Amino acid sequence: MQKIKNLKKQNILIFGGSGNIGSYLKNFLDKDTYKVTIISRNPSQAGFHWNPANGYMNPDILQQADVVINLSGENISKKRWSSHTKSSIVSSRVQSTRLIANSLQEIGHKPSLFINASAIGFYGDRGDTLLTEKDSPGDGFLPYVAWHWENEAAQISLLGIRTVILRIGIVLSKDSGALPLMLQPFRFYTGATFGAGEQYYSWIHIDDLCSMIEYIICNKQWHGIYNAVSQEPVTNQVFTKQLSTLLKKPVVFPKIPQSILRFAMGERISLLLDSTRVSNQKTVSEGFIFRFPYLVDALRNILG
Repeated sequence: MQKIKNLKKQNILIFGGSGNIGSYLKNFLDKDTYKVTIISRNPSQAGFHWNPANGYMNPDILQQADVVINLSGENISKKRWSSHTKSSIVSSRVQSTRLIANSLQEIGHKPSLFINASAIGFYGDRGDTLLTEKDSPGDGFLPYVAWHWENEAAQISLLGIRTVILRIGIVLSKDSGALPLMLQPFRFYTGATFGAGEQYYSWIHIDDLCSMIEYIICNKQWHGIYNAVSQEPVTNQVFTKQLSTLLKKPVVFPKIPQSILRFAMGERISLLLDSTRVSNQKTVSEGFIFRFPYLVDALRNILG
């Protein structure tokens, strides 16, 4: 665990902090070094309540913030992507980021850092091309979402605030996120690859993601866009084989055809079949060291 000591206890606000990453990050950060406050749409899960959809937030909650982290946004995998759901996915990200920007401008407060989540979905389905932060957005709904979210976050940098946007890969954690969903078929001895299995998955252990966020807080040279992924993107076929080996359960069905996946998931099939092979070279060049650079070590840690 890559801990960096600060001389001053910092006030950190996490918007959308009741989700998987935010909850883990709150517990990850040293309570002797940071005071962490969760801002959520659900009053029962947060220190403060806000509602980006109707523009509600008491801007005073930002007044003492040293670091603002924005993770807010509607879950992209829970429901079929109807026109209404698509609109909500985009607006939940754009409206929340815009509300933070407007509130900071209103009170004239400049935290030392603003971190905004994005996703490697920005790149879309790009085969085996190794993608860097300099690459353009891909085609489709996920790139559309990420581009609009990042564009809104970039406006905060215009306020003179150090701004970092993290394009986050598939986050591997024990209790929530993508991995528990991937494990379910193996529990029923129905493990299988998706489609041809040749699509690349770029991933990150949740410990490394939280450690990276803390590293950004403590190292002021970080600004702009970074890929938050490990150094080992793997194909779905390799990912499935690793799970099969560690769980000691067979891959029963070699491949689940695209037609079946599309029937079950609709447009969300892109979450499983888009191939996004992403480089973390820029992140490594800034001095960050991954605890779990390789998939087998990450899975062993999480699966115990």
